[in-house]
Amino acid sequence: KWVYEKPHEVTGLETDVDRLWVDIRDKSAHKQKVLEDDLAREIFKERTRLWVRNHLGLYTTLKKWADEKLAYLNTKENISSSEPARQHLSLMDALDAAFKAKTATNVPALKKLGGEI
Repeated sequence: KWVYEKPHEVTGLETDVDRLWVDIRDKSAHKQKVLEDDLAREIFKERTRLWVRNHLGLYTTLKKWADEKLAYLNTKENISSSEPARQHLSLMDALDAAFKAKTATNVPALKKLGGEI
């Protein structure tokens, strides 16, 4: 029976492939973990950026409302009869109700979102 004269070369190649496969498996597992970590980090960054945009949008809305109300509150009305006085008191009641509503809902939402950032 004939036998290949350099069987160690054959087994050497097979051993080399086995080593390569172990190396690929190990590096693949490591790279998988790195890529999963990269993905988790990017998802977190995107979510945080969305929260920041929402926080800024909510702030901008509240700031605009507050600036308009402060402009009204800093205006001196020229009251010459009871009717304009009643109208302005009615406006103040509406402002107070809106202020309470925003204090109860929008301001806590802004702070909650800020706390998550």
